[in-house]
This record gives sequence, C-alpha cells and structure tokens, in this order.
Amino acid sequence: MSENDSDGVVLLEFERGTDTLRISRKTYNGKPFTDLRIFFRGDSGQLLPTKKGCTLRDRELPQVIEELTKLRSEVASQPAAAQAQATRGEPDMSVPSPFVGIPMESKYAGKCVVCGNGYQVGDSIVYHRELKKSAHLGCGKPAPRGSR
Repeated sequence: MSENDSDGVVLLEFERGTDTLRISRKTYNGKPFTDLRIFFRGDSGQLLPTKKGCTLRDRELPQVIEELTKLRSEVASQPAAAQAQATRGEPDMSVPSPFVGIPMESKYAGKCVVCGNGYQVGDSIVYHRELKKSAHLGCGKPAPRGSR
C-alpha cells in the first residue's frame, strides 16, 4: 500500500468487520519497528488507532516470518472448506435456519448471524424484526411478500 501513516508508512490494511488491521513501518527514538494495530472509523470517517495491537522489533521479524511461512504452508494444505471456516467469524447458532428476514439496505455496520462476518453501512441485508438480528442478503432469505 505504501501510504503515509502519521509517522510511518502503511504496508497493508485488512478490513475486519467494522475495524481495520493496519501493518505499518515506523520509527521511535531513531529505531525502526513494525506496528500491527486495529483501527476504527471515527465520527469524521477517519481511521483512528486503538490500543489493540503490537509492535515488532526488527530483530524479531525473522522468527515471526519463519513461523508465518510454516503456517502458510499448513493452511495451503488444508481443504478449501476448512480454510473458509478458519477465516470466517463465528456464526450465531441461536438463529433459525434458514434465516428469513426483510430485505433492506443496512443503516449500521454489523455482524451477519449466519456466517459471522461483518457488513458495512449500505450493504444489502435481511433483517428479522422479532429477533432483532440481521444477515447478508446472500446468507439469509428474503421473507415472502405477504409475511412482512
């Protein structure tokens, strides 16, 4: 990505539901380090850092990279279904299957009760009024017209 952060360079960003995981290179007291941090969107829409995160010193990077490379090989050898489950959020097991609700555009960011992944403002969702829960339009089913 190579975008400038307040005092460093943004290397990668991953959307994680309503938050963003940012990996940056920074310097503190003349010493370079790698920062892995969770960010959230403030009222103005700007990404703001949370306390959730960690820093890696340059001397720690080789061991971290070695372990991540091993993990990458393990994940690549898993069947596709296991990989998809490992990268998804946890679904809400208390909701009926199939999840049926009123199709609408999301007014708020939230979490799909079927797959466990997040959705953003403006995404197409189905909403169950009684349960006060929602799902991605592709995960749930729209309610029949007469049942609304």
